[in-house]
Amino acid sequence: MIRGVRFKIPNEFGSFLRQIFDGIAVENYFWRLRDNDTFASPIESFFSGETYSGLEFKKMIERDNYYIVHLGLFAFPKKSDEEIYDYSSYLSSSAKLFLQITDCEFVDIYVKEEETLALLHEAAKKHEFTQIKFFTEENARYNEDLSAMGPPLPLRGHWREQSLEES
Repeated sequence: MIRGVRFKIPNEFGSFLRQIFDGIAVENYFWRLRDNDTFASPIESFFSGETYSGLEFKKMIERDNYYIVHLGLFAFPKKSDEEIYDYSSYLSSSAKLFLQITDCEFVDIYVKEEETLALLHEAAKKHEFTQIKFFTEENARYNEDLSAMGPPLPLRGHWREQSLEES
């Protein structure tokens, strides 16, 4: 079962959240940051709060320049105070997706709906992100603990990486 999609974004200032969510109606969700180290400038934080309406979030990500060191982000269909600690609680929550960016360039997006997964895949290809792959139960970086931050795990021989073109 495919859990989501992963890819690399450039390690530089840009509007990568806008590009990642290209084709997704972000204004239809309520957004909650879990972990955030995103900058509008070398000394100014990009996100000032932890929660955003869809319209607020859309306005934020359409800005031209910001730099993402790491970011955890949930999309809910409506305002929610649900606490999500692990993959199991994510699955049983109303959250529709979980985006995790680590080390400035490694993006994993856990998705519950196939249509959203297809739109994210198309956006990644359209914006020429690299190393685009689906991930499954066997090769997800965060099998249990979604709060695990840090560099992505190294690839091991038993992991089955599945490129989007092979699917």
